[in-house]
Amino acid sequence: MKQTLMVLPDQERRARVEVTISGTDTLKNCGLDTVDDLGRTSFRTLTKGLLNFKLPMIEPWQHLLDDAQTQMRTRGVHGIDLRMRALELEKREAQRRSGAKLPRKTEREGMALQDWQEMNGAIGAALDELTRRWRSFSFR
Repeated sequence: MKQTLMVLPDQERRARVEVTISGTDTLKNCGLDTVDDLGRTSFRTLTKGLLNFKLPMIEPWQHLLDDAQTQMRTRGVHGIDLRMRALELEKREAQRRSGAKLPRKTEREGMALQDWQEMNGAIGAALDELTRRWRSFSFR
């Protein structure tokens, strides 16, 4: 080990996200036949619906917060979403068994997630910059 780890202040930290688009059918559907085609596409458009960041939303009760921390450590935001959906189904089943009138079904994918607007904006700006750079690049 080279002992080169440097802990940066928060404002200097950054993350790296890698996205792989593979499969000839997928690439053709995106209008990509050659590497040169990357210079004629918008990376923001290319990743629309595939690359977005979400934040979990939960009620501020301690038992839910503890569970959410466990879910984040082991399964991430989608683990929290799955857990909240499962809790909603359990609650609905208990109401059904008690004979109470059931409310409208609200359990759906993403119910405990909301768009992380700041991160999605930063990613969009980075994708726009990547598009700008690829447009000026040529393999010829």
